[in-house]
Amino acid sequence: EVMVEGERIYGDGVNVAARLEAEADAGGVCLSAKVVEEVRGKIDLRFAYVGERRLKNLPTPVRIFRIGEAGAAPERAPGRRWMGWTAAVAAGIAALGLLWALSPDGPPGSYGQRATETPAPPAVRSLAVLPLANLSGDPSQDYFAAGMTEALIGDLARSAALSVVSRTSVMQYHGAERPLPEIAAELGVDTVLEGTVLRVGDSVRITAQLLDARTDRHLWSGSYERDLRDVLALQRDVARAIASEIQLELAPAAETRPVNPAAYEAYLQGRHLVHLQGAINHVKGISLLERAVELDPDYAPAWAQLSVGYT
Repeated sequence: EVMVEGERIYGDGVNVAARLEAEADAGGVCLSAKVVEEVRGKIDLRFAYVGERRLKNLPTPVRIFRIGEAGAAPERAPGRRWMGWTAAVAAGIAALGLLWALSPDGPPGSYGQRATETPAPPAVRSLAVLPLANLSGDPSQDYFAAGMTEALIGDLARSAALSVVSRTSVMQYHGAERPLPEIAAELGVDTVLEGTVLRVGDSVRITAQLLDARTDRHLWSGSYERDLRDVLALQRDVARAIASEIQLELAPAAETRPVNPAAYEAYLQGRHLVHLQGAINHVKGISLLERAVELDPDYAPAWAQLSVGYT
């Protein structure tokens, strides 16, 4: 999917196109498997399977093809014909993007599926939610992805049968490009959740995948999108889907309600600053949290974080 805001575009399609460009040989073109499915038989080109790769900031591995026969450099037709196909295919990558072949089976605005039909893995007893990657292209929005990460940790921790690693322990892996089994071993968990957050205007999308750290096996993936006012329900949807996948029950939680977007924004920014080092950050954080409770006096998490800030 591609999301447009003014002159900027975001989304999995854009990220996949950028990552595939880096995978291509000089003068060549790489495609995702989904794009190959869409164009095969419609254009006079052959495709060679390169393999399945984990690409930066993408929650699931991507099966990559390139134009040309296996073991050979990409075929080049004379002059403008080749350049025309190259431009057409590149445009197709950006337009089609990563249209994950996922069947709708969740709440409105969500898509998810089992990654495989092989027998179920051993029971999950411990889980680490790694920092969700910020796909907005704006580093100043990192606080928003951090807030989504912490919310997922809190929701999943409501299972008495599941040990969830704390926020403090996982945040050190923000931006880390290391093998997941290695990170899982350091944290002492058997399962890892990783994913991305994309916020465009008042729309928020979380894409996540669950992996068995013992085998590096992909267990589940899903994509969930809602309006910012319903962000609490969005977080709850993701947590419930994960709990259902690993056959765990979450303790009942307070019923979610729409949240004032401005109050939620101030709450996330304030909490982020309160956790940072330095008196100036702390004072700014408390000011933002006070703004949050002023805008939405019934938003309990803002009051709770404000009390933490004062202590």
